[in-house]
Amino acid sequence: MKKVIKILIVVLILILAIFIGRKIYYNAVGVSPHELYIFKENSDEKINASMGAYQWTDKGVTVIADAISPIEIDYIKALEVKSDEKVLFSDDEWTNGSAALLIQGKNQEFANYSIECNAEENYVVVPDVTPGEYIVKVNLESEKGKVWYSFKLNIVD
Repeated sequence: MKKVIKILIVVLILILAIFIGRKIYYNAVGVSPHELYIFKENSDEKINASMGAYQWTDKGVTVIADAISPIEIDYIKALEVKSDEKVLFSDDEWTNGSAALLIQGKNQEFANYSIECNAEENYVVVPDVTPGEYIVKVNLESEKGKVWYSFKLNIVD
């Protein structure tokens, strides 16, 4: 009987060690979406989009993260583009997506202006708007979860 109890204790210790080790590993590695890079066709210039809120599941671990609004983010660089140009983004096997151009109104309020987004081919189309700097928010989904990214465009003639 004592031998059975010792075996059960060893098994319980092993199971506990596996759960603790897994928790430590995922805290060290992190469970989050990949970084998203924005670029134009036939250009070497890339900018890193800012990651927003997400719900992401990887290897059995789910992480939910919140973020500040895209208009509150300090963007280091804007990608210079023309109207009706495609802006490409890096591939992470996206299954669905939508995008909006954030336009500032008179009272410092922002309006969402839907723009064309193709998550399977990884691009958004720059709308025909007044030249200037705009923030784009891209909502993407994959098998692992949902995430939004934002970046700044400088639309020129």
